[in-house]
Amino acid sequence: MIRRLQADTRYEMTPRRITAGGEQTPVLDEAAPAADSVDQQAYRDGYAKGFAAGESDGKRDMQTRLQALENDARQQFDALQQELSTERGRLAALIDVLTSAQQHHDNMVKELAFEVALESLARTFSRMRVDRPLLLGLCEQLVEEFRAKAIRLCVSASDRAALPDQIEGMDIVVGPGLASGECALMTERGQVESSIASRLKSIYEAMLEALEAEL
Repeated sequence: MIRRLQADTRYEMTPRRITAGGEQTPVLDEAAPAADSVDQQAYRDGYAKGFAAGESDGKRDMQTRLQALENDARQQFDALQQELSTERGRLAALIDVLTSAQQHHDNMVKELAFEVALESLARTFSRMRVDRPLLLGLCEQLVEEFRAKAIRLCVSASDRAALPDQIEGMDIVVGPGLASGECALMTERGQVESSIASRLKSIYEAMLEALEAEL
């Protein structure tokens, strides 16, 4: 039969030591505080290791993210550089086209101006047989250039009636072999000839040289 214990029965788990007088004294468990100290130290060590590991993982993650951002920024920068280089090439090509077009336009303007000048010269050639003021100016210029050595001024028979009797005191006479628009100045050393055609030819040749130099 199992006997039921009284409710107020207490069991003392603390070990006791029996002394020589027969008195029992409790035995203190000295290992308990030492065990607690070891557990606390182990906890601290584990916490420190966990914190260090977490900090290291955080740094690695941050470095990975920073490296990814740097790579992305570098790729965008390289793409912008390439785009800028492409646009520069397009701009340079456009400038070349515009420069070529401007040069072509300038050449066309010069050629057109030259054609207009040639047409004007052609009209002058066609009128030179009847352009008496032009012939008079030519004779006056010839006399002015050789006045000190001049003896007389000769013109063609067809032009004689259109000119005065004298130019700056020098007689104008009909010279043999002179065509309309031509004149000859007789000097002590010989004859100096000139004509409207020769003067216009000189102008024409000078215009050709100027145009070729510019083109």
